[in-house]
Amino acid sequence: MLELRKHLAKSNSCFKCHSVDKEKKWLSFQKISLKYKSKANSQILVFDAFTKDRKVKFADGSEDNHKIIDTTDVNSKNNLSSWILSQ
Repeated sequence: MLELRKHLAKSNSCFKCHSVDKEKKWLSFQKISLKYKSKANSQILVFDAFTKDRKVKFADGSEDNHKIIDTTDVNSKNNLSSWILSQ
């Protein structure tokens, strides 16, 4: 299961901007987890981050569209958001 979640993140270029534990172009998955996991709707917030078209602002001030995960499988998306929150 873990490998499937990492594969989904990798195949969608999530690791281009994110790392599990280090800052890259954007927050690490650990920092995302810390930011959201105490919120009652954390699963929805993380899920929405990679399923809805939105802009993100990077530390250098630049903006870009956040990539939407390329799968129609809701379970895969739920598993990915759970994995991110577990970091």
